[in-house]
Amino acid sequence: MTIPLLAGAAFIVGGAAFDIYATLHHSPDLEHEANPLARALLDEGLAPATVLMLGGIGQTCLVFTSLMIWMNLVIRFKWYEGKIGTSERSGLAGRMLLANRMFGAPDNGLASLLGMRTDPEVLICGVGFLMLPLYAYRWYLGLEWFGLVPISRIVVPVSLVVLALAVQFIWATRVSRASPG
Repeated sequence: MTIPLLAGAAFIVGGAAFDIYATLHHSPDLEHEANPLARALLDEGLAPATVLMLGGIGQTCLVFTSLMIWMNLVIRFKWYEGKIGTSERSGLAGRMLLANRMFGAPDNGLASLLGMRTDPEVLICGVGFLMLPLYAYRWYLGLEWFGLVPISRIVVPVSLVVLALAVQFIWATRVSRASPG
């Protein structure tokens, strides 16, 4: 448990730090900043120093929250496996029920998911899987600043999230099939 916890924390903190460093290295006055919130504040006439201060506070809160979500997933991983590892029906219905369970919805269909009757503890664990692609994209953004990868605002982030959800679903399918019930 310690290795995934520390590796994920280093990946999260490192991704944010690398993205921020690359941004400040290439655009210390934030003239070329692409973040929509920072851009809006700058366009409204806020001083770059003020935007940097607000950005620092926001980034600290984002990284701290991401670390807490990641730590929750790693620490409660066996608990999460037990929650989603209940009996599985075969076919599409079984896959839909498993998808519901992964994000804390009861096993009574999509309406329950849309009705927001989710189990928040399971939902937070399920979202934990998305921390890695989010911060992989932060690493990618840093590499963009240095011209090492092409600029991508849609393909790369969407691909990373889809990949993370696919890995999570494949893992959950194996857990569900392996559990008794």
